[in-house]
Amino acid sequence: MPMTDKKRKTDAAWKQKNIKTVACRLYRADAEAFREYAAAQGRSVNDLLREYVAGCLGRPLERRTAVEDELEKDG
Repeated sequence: MPMTDKKRKTDAAWKQKNIKTVACRLYRADAEAFREYAAAQGRSVNDLLREYVAGCLGRPLERRTAVEDELEKDG
């Protein structure tokens, strides 16, 4: 079932409020080598980077569910 415009707008607003992108710049060869490394591990680049950040912070990263978001909205 396709996503409705209202759902798309709601999701975009939530992401703008709650999500921040952290990026780094790499030479193309290094970026491709890292993508290949991630693929060889059966993981995504994003997954590996999130794991590294969690390790640096010394705790798991926040992962919220749609149910938790609804509970927060309802107060």
